[in-house]
Amino acid sequence: MPAPYRPKKGLLVAFFCVCAALLALLGSQLWLASEALFKPADGFADLNETPLSRYGLAFEEVTAVLEEGDAVRGWLIPSNTGSKELAVLVVHGRFGSRKFGLERLPMLQATSAAVLAMDLRGGTGRSDGHGLPNGLATREAVDVAAMVAELKQRHYEHIVILGCSLGSSAALLAAAQDPTIAGVIAEAPLASFPLYAARAPARQLLQYGLPEIGPVPLWGAFTVWLGRQRHAMPPITAPLEVAQHLAPRPVLLLHGTNDTMVAMAHSELLLQAIGPSATLTKLEGAAHCRGLQKTTRTYREAILGYLNAITP
Repeated sequence: MPAPYRPKKGLLVAFFCVCAALLALLGSQLWLASEALFKPADGFADLNETPLSRYGLAFEEVTAVLEEGDAVRGWLIPSNTGSKELAVLVVHGRFGSRKFGLERLPMLQATSAAVLAMDLRGGTGRSDGHGLPNGLATREAVDVAAMVAELKQRHYEHIVILGCSLGSSAALLAAAQDPTIAGVIAEAPLASFPLYAARAPARQLLQYGLPEIGPVPLWGAFTVWLGRQRHAMPPITAPLEVAQHLAPRPVLLLHGTNDTMVAMAHSELLLQAIGPSATLTKLEGAAHCRGLQKTTRTYREAILGYLNAITP
């Protein structure tokens, strides 16, 4: 009988070395992905341009102090008619500031709405918490709720939140927790951060011109888990998990067809989860949060039509 095959010791050593190298590479890439997802903002936005200097509109500096002592700040621009029927709270995306609201001010003022353009903690605005990591919309929803409370104290009848990216996810979470919020306009929302992180390998391949692959759920889950452990963050809530609580209030979802950062699938999942009270407007050719710049007419018509329906 022939002797049983026994792999040479050198081959076994080489095999285990290759496996160890692959695991080390995988671990390093996972660490880098987590670093990118939770990376704090760098620097501050230039807020020298104000509603008064740009548009000649008077404004009030609003400050809301949270339970933990942090202050959240923003600009409140009253309605051009003095009405308190409608207020729109505008929430920027990651690394953003209240300037996101400044750019949309003329459009929103056309509806005679008051506008509160806020700074999230951890952004580049003037709210406290500069240098905080990405709160994955859960911490940001607390900031949004604090500004909603400020508007309520000023006796605005209907409050709508308009957000983009991280800001729209925070808006959806805040509205799901507060049924008095009249509605949400969410541009490029993230339905789930693990789902977003799961597409990181696909985005990297696209950067190198390689074929796209689908999401890798395990990668996304570990990326978020690793970041939460490193930053001692409490459990997070995904907008997709609470989307059903938004109905029957109207929710307008906006998403650019050329958004390579947050896939259209996020808005489609939210559309399905919210139900008939949600609508999705696809912004042809628009990149991430660039609907106003790329599809001005479609963007304006969708938002103004939505707001006019809130206060017919």
